[in-house]
Amino acid sequence: MRYGDIDFAHGVVTIAKSASMDRNRDDKIEKRQVMIEGPTKNYRARIIELTPEAMHVLKEIRKNAQDCSPDALLITTKTGRQNTATNLAHRMQVIFHNAGLDSYTGGLHIFRRTFATNMYDAGARVEQIAAYIGDLESTTRRYYIAIRKKAEVAGATRQIVPLPKPGAEDGDKDGVGGI
Repeated sequence: MRYGDIDFAHGVVTIAKSASMDRNRDDKIEKRQVMIEGPTKNYRARIIELTPEAMHVLKEIRKNAQDCSPDALLITTKTGRQNTATNLAHRMQVIFHNAGLDSYTGGLHIFRRTFATNMYDAGARVEQIAAYIGDLESTTRRYYIAIRKKAEVAGATRQIVPLPKPGAEDGDKDGVGGI
């Protein structure tokens, strides 16, 4: 994400492209990896309204940034380059370790799944959730919405999220085959 993607005056962020890191094949440039920008998965831009808390965090990041020009990256490495997925996953594991969660092996998408499930529980349709997170409806339904079952626990009706079945990481991420 770049600073130009955020409209601080209206409290929205526009997601119009994707970015990834790829191995540099040009020996004349010393960077081992280069950023590749392209269209979003569904080739559509989306404008997302930010919560007051998100706006506060983004303003604090901007206040402490060395470069907050429209083309500057919002969150960079110490050397000013884009974070890679591997780098972010490593940072997340450090956070888990510091929180005493060494046995937890969740990835970056656990937050996306929690967000999608909370939207679904609040009554949002799968089409709305997919548009919001920028994914296909089938992918959103299969991987990002946790299936809940109702059960009587201590005299009250509670929603229970079943544990993934063994082998769920082989394509069926929630272990229950979608909704």
